[in-house]
Amino acid sequence: MLNLDKLTYAGNLESLTSIATDTRYKFVQADIVDRWVPEDTFESGLRKTVEWYLDNLEWCQQVQDGSYQGERLGFTDFKDLIA
Repeated sequence: MLNLDKLTYAGNLESLTSIATDTRYKFVQADIVDRWVPEDTFESGLRKTVEWYLDNLEWCQQVQDGSYQGERLGFTDFKDLIA
């Protein structure tokens, strides 16, 4: 469950001490004014990161052996960055 609370209960960190060690809660610093909501929990984000590295083992090896020259993955030209 995601609970964004800007100005009231959760807005005061002192009022969160009673649940700070409760594993059912996860704290994400977000601002509802920005209308941003995290797409992933820490666990799902970590899982996606590990999967990405497993899917890109050749790149990982190049980084480790020093042959990686800073090329960006996923596009061939900076024009691809422009929507």
